[in-house]
Amino acid sequence: MSAIDVLSIGTFPDATNAELARRFAVHRYFQAPALDMLAPELKAHIRAIATEANRGASRALIEALPKLELIAVFGVGTDAVEVACAGGPQTRHLVSAAVIEALGPKGTLINVARGSVVDEAALIAALRDGRLGYAALDVFDSAPNPSPDLLKLPNVIVQPHHGSATVETRTAIGQLMIDNLAAHFAGRPLLTPVLPHFPSPLAGER
Repeated sequence: MSAIDVLSIGTFPDATNAELARRFAVHRYFQAPALDMLAPELKAHIRAIATEANRGASRALIEALPKLELIAVFGVGTDAVEVACAGGPQTRHLVSAAVIEALGPKGTLINVARGSVVDEAALIAALRDGRLGYAALDVFDSAPNPSPDLLKLPNVIVQPHHGSATVETRTAIGQLMIDNLAAHFAGRPLLTPVLPHFPSPLAGER
């Protein structure tokens, strides 16, 4: 059986690139390629895209690949102890003054999601007044520059947005992407499907 053609977009850890190459026929690009850069015969054979979350895959690219079955994303996952959700109007100040108060003087707020998720003014006031114990922030409402009021507080740790930037975590993320590809082409359920209850817009005759 010939190897399955996978379009790789982005820069993955060495271990991820090696495992992709071992399992699939990989066509690597740092950025999403212009459609005229892909030979017609290659477009006709690509069955999956492996892409970084910040690079994605455009609708034009998707529509140019008639045999495409799956887009596997190298993205970030976090656990339930942390503030972990998307930004935007729907989640703005999801962590409200009431939530911060509930954590209490011995509590610690960790945010590796988006700065807008936390009511930052309420957070600063609670930290300053001792109603919240500590905060560890990977993101800020005024990103990329944290509020000077945050930086004055002795009970806050701040850092640039590096939530998943360890070799071990990035390698695990890459392996999960590969495992999803392998599961799909083996006819098994995906480990982390997106919109599992809806038919794929890529479905159709192959």
